[in-house]
Amino acid sequence: MDDSIKCFSVQLAIGLARRLRAKEEVLTRWGMPPRPLSFRCAPPAIWSCLTFCLVSVTMVRAPGYANLLEGARHTYQTTEEFAAMIVETIVVGPLQANCYILGCEQTGEAVVIDPGDEPERIEKRIQQLNLDLKQIIGTHAHLDHVLGVRGLHEATGAPFLLHRLEEPILAELRRWTRMWLGYDPGPPPTVDRYLDEDEKVTFGKCELELRLTPGHSPGSLSFVDHAGRRVFVGDTLFYGSIGRSDFPGGDHATLIRAIETQIFTLDDDYTVLPGHGPATTVGRERRMNPFFHHGVDIWLP
Repeated sequence: MDDSIKCFSVQLAIGLARRLRAKEEVLTRWGMPPRPLSFRCAPPAIWSCLTFCLVSVTMVRAPGYANLLEGARHTYQTTEEFAAMIVETIVVGPLQANCYILGCEQTGEAVVIDPGDEPERIEKRIQQLNLDLKQIIGTHAHLDHVLGVRGLHEATGAPFLLHRLEEPILAELRRWTRMWLGYDPGPPPTVDRYLDEDEKVTFGKCELELRLTPGHSPGSLSFVDHAGRRVFVGDTLFYGSIGRSDFPGGDHATLIRAIETQIFTLDDDYTVLPGHGPATTVGRERRMNPFFHHGVDIWLP
């Protein structure tokens, strides 16, 4: 059996098990404990075997399927140059967030998306690339995506841009950092200008379209590089999964709707660059992400 098929089977089975657990939690919260498992709601282990069989029989015959997965795995590069844009990925902080340095090859102007920690390391890499940082932009304001903003702003003078709806999240930065990481990071960074979903971020001869993709947080933004056919989605969408919606301001239904209307409306070959983990493609997630694969949905009686 092809290794890519096995990998997908395991990922899908895990996603299905997570959905079952989430639905059980919802029923319990409503005061309706889930009923004992029946033939309509098999345990995750059984679903894992069933999923493996279904995927083995159907997907292995799909044209280009193995190539799609293989391509998705290898789109996560340290440095990528395409459509006159430099794209550098730096994984920062204890929560291993993806920080992206984007630079215009022709002018040297740059932006940084989500400097979640280690601002000195990010600034050093910007200097090595001989780029001039013009803006710091945030997909959202959770601590693992903004802890490096203040240090990078102080070092470069670049303004920090964020959606207005993220201000309440940003205001809680100290409390959440103490809770999660056990130290006080000091005051949160100041937002120099609010981003609006109808505008575009430009640097040199490059531009990013802004799309509001709430659900993980109220003002989450995704940045679309149409010239390079890629989208930076923060924690909205991941390889084989989606962002959490149980944080303050999050909402599962809103998240699903945002992905379907703002991300899945892009062409299949667009690369999806998430806030954590490897890159994927719009087409792969549209077809294979278990949170949207309704044909094998798990439900409780």
